[in-house]
Amino acid sequence: FEDPSTVRDVTKVRVHNNVIWNAEPGNAIELGYALQSEIHDLVFEDCDIIHCQYEGNMGGAAISIHQADGGHVHDIHYKNIRVEQAEQKLFDIKVLLCRYTEQLAKGEINDIYFDNIQVLNGDIPVSMIRGYQTPTEEVRVHDVHFDNITFMGNKCETWQDMRLVTELANDIYVNGARTCRQMKF
Repeated sequence: FEDPSTVRDVTKVRVHNNVIWNAEPGNAIELGYALQSEIHDLVFEDCDIIHCQYEGNMGGAAISIHQADGGHVHDIHYKNIRVEQAEQKLFDIKVLLCRYTEQLAKGEINDIYFDNIQVLNGDIPVSMIRGYQTPTEEVRVHDVHFDNITFMGNKCETWQDMRLVTELANDIYVNGARTCRQMKF
């Protein structure tokens, strides 16, 4: 008998040579929110994000992964992406609550790779990586790699250069160096 569910794994997808303009609300390149399946082996490359609007709420990121359900997001690659304007956030990776899902147990985000991401104009936007915690559950985002991230031609050598904020996250790497190694509570 055929499964009537619309939930399917997403794998081996390549998105390339796109030009993106994002107005309020939302994010320019987004994976999320209610991910119930396994999402893996995706590649976003040679894309231009012309504009990503300031939203003032949860969105407004040039590149985001938001997991509010029970799926597993891993082995996602972002390569050779140029960002002309990101008004609120550059990267936003979170496991979080969402009013549109009923799943209490949250899925994972890990093995995410950013390589050769260039911000070409404007101020350096903040980036965020955040896991999820309740009194009975803890899900940490882990193994996120940032290599050759530049702002107006200047290479980011540290998480501070990237204006990266982390909470409930482990094993965050900038140019191969582990910058965030937090232990579970």
